[in-house]
Amino acid sequence: MTFVNSFIYQTHSSAGRVLQTKNHLSMKSLSEWMDLNDVANRLDRIKEESVSEEKREVIKLARSELQRFKSKGLTPEQFDCNRFFD
Repeated sequence: MTFVNSFIYQTHSSAGRVLQTKNHLSMKSLSEWMDLNDVANRLDRIKEESVSEEKREVIKLARSELQRFKSKGLTPEQFDCNRFFD
């Protein structure tokens, strides 16, 4: 979890007085260290109830981002540059 967590970053946006923070997984950086399919397979083997709440949030975010990445059919670089898919 610590390894994957190091590839999570935040973006901030505002709509009027409301500031919104979103967490993202840097696909390009992560793909330079590990095959993204291997990361997804390893995450799928982790039982969420067996880890702390903080690590559970990392797992959920990483799984969600990897699923979005796969469904878009983009390269890691394209995915990271096109955050308006949210």
